[in-house]
Amino acid sequence: MFVSRLLPAVVVLLAVIFGAGCSAAPYYQHPVELSVQVTDAANRDMPVAVEVVYVYDPALTDTLAGLSATQWFRRRPELAWRHPNGFERWRWEWAPGQSVPPKQLPTVFFTRAVFVYAGYQSPGIHRARVPPFRPFKLELNQTNFQARAAP
Repeated sequence: MFVSRLLPAVVVLLAVIFGAGCSAAPYYQHPVELSVQVTDAANRDMPVAVEVVYVYDPALTDTLAGLSATQWFRRRPELAWRHPNGFERWRWEWAPGQSVPPKQLPTVFFTRAVFVYAGYQSPGIHRARVPPFRPFKLELNQTNFQARAAP
């Protein structure tokens, strides 16, 4: 008698739990597309090193938000050692005028922030923050870059 009353409630509860998970899952399985445009005079005619960093540790977000690209490239080994699961990164180097096919980055559910660092010869911060889970575009110019959400 007790089981026959409890069974419908359990079935409804499981349907709600698994149904909600299924409806949200496809959003997080789609890769994030990164589009890149490199001008002919990018980085004063020198290759540009670019790193996209997914931050997983909330405590690390403020630290990375305060780093310039120069500081990031210098401190990256130390940060990786201190926070072995705190971030993940993807690295490329593009030459001025290079045609770059779109890149597919994974969507990681627990990403707290996404930063882009570019190694320019000119002085500056050369860091940008883009929204997680959304496609974005990089425009590498002569002395700086722009990162913005793609339409």
